[in-house]
Amino acid sequence: MSAPDSFEPSLWRRLVALVRLTLILAGTLVVAVSLALLRLVTFGALRRRIRSFFFSTWSRLMIGILGGRTEVHGTPPRAPFFLVSNHLSYLDILALAQVAPTVFVSKSEVASWPVIGWLTRLADTLYIRRAKKSDIPKTNAAIANTYARGDSVALFPEGTSSESDFVLPVRPPLLEVAASNRIPVSVAALFFETENGDPHAHRAICYYGDMVFASHVWRLLHLRGFTITIRFADDTVYAEDRKALALKVQRAIYSLQLENPPAAHVPRDIIAAADPGLVEP
Repeated sequence: MSAPDSFEPSLWRRLVALVRLTLILAGTLVVAVSLALLRLVTFGALRRRIRSFFFSTWSRLMIGILGGRTEVHGTPPRAPFFLVSNHLSYLDILALAQVAPTVFVSKSEVASWPVIGWLTRLADTLYIRRAKKSDIPKTNAAIANTYARGDSVALFPEGTSSESDFVLPVRPPLLEVAASNRIPVSVAALFFETENGDPHAHRAICYYGDMVFASHVWRLLHLRGFTITIRFADDTVYAEDRKALALKVQRAIYSLQLENPPAAHVPRDIIAAADPGLVEP
């Protein structure tokens, strides 16, 4: 089990952080320039395949540089798919892109983040201003068009990231496309765990509330390493009503999260409040 929230890196860890930062910037520059140049001379399905290859390659590279190790349980969906997952960190996008290349739906702030924003724009990420309800129809139209042209789509229906191993209430609006078009929804659950002696993942990896992006990344660079657990549900979920679909998605993510280590189990009262059917008598 990792240490609490202490953060007193040694000189060696600081040097490792600087090396990692240099490698991340260099790797991102190479991938981004290559992707930008190739986009100028490729079109249609070929462009999408190249985009998926470069973005998934960059994601694996970034996770590796940061010292991350990925464990996958279950089978990633086959393209084209509509994927939903819980949301804990900006690393969620990299984690999923490694094993399930897709177009992500992300909050608009990500587009302005250093490094990550650049790559996500080149990867055709769909952005939404979550505070503006007027953006929802436009984003849903973009999701529908993206899926219709043969791309996979992934989104985080909680609407924001959190520190928790339980799932925030799933918001129905961005599930409208799947519900109205009768698209089966694939479900994944993410879980992060840091190494012994490092701060807990809920502080060092989860990104939420009023955390400052730059300082959070700097802290992340100092970690000895971490493990990403991705669990894919065996079955898709389906409903023609977006609110009913949201409830099914939340239940499916809860069920996957309960497979994590005992320390990460969701409290029974929280599970019961969200869906009594998940708690055995």
